[in-house]
Amino acid sequence: MATQKAEAEKLEADYQAAIQEGDQLFQKEDYDASMVEYEKALSLKSEEKYPQEKLKEIKEIQAILAEELAEKERQAALQKEYEDLIKKADGLFAKKDLAAAREAYQSASTLLSDEEYPQQKIEEINGILSDAAEQDAKYENLINTADQLLADKSYEEAKQSIRKRPP
Repeated sequence: MATQKAEAEKLEADYQAAIQEGDQLFQKEDYDASMVEYEKALSLKSEEKYPQEKLKEIKEIQAILAEELAEKERQAALQKEYEDLIKKADGLFAKKDLAAAREAYQSASTLLSDEEYPQQKIEEINGILSDAAEQDAKYENLINTADQLLADKSYEEAKQSIRKRPP
């Protein structure tokens, strides 16, 4: 009987030690190590609810931490892709490949829609292209006028028309 009592006291002491160690590790947010201790306590006293509850809590915390980590990794990858597109777009812009630059800026803007830089560059490109189109239209109009004057044999007026520059 004394042996049974000693075994029961040892079992209780081992259980309490595992719980105490698990709690300390849990407080330090060392969830893997605290799980080991709670599992140890549970192996000593499988009917106890406390280690079961703590194990469940740890698994929930680990799931949340895993989700947070995955989101951080996703955001980092998105940021990297955005930066790569901006670098590409800036290079195309510098080479005056405005259509391709605008497309790259638009792609970057869809990745991180809160960023103002790509939208500013798109507006700048649209302005440049609009001005160029307007200048082309004015030039084309002058050429057409000169061609018509030549066809009408109004040579002096045609010459003056050709010398005009688009406003």
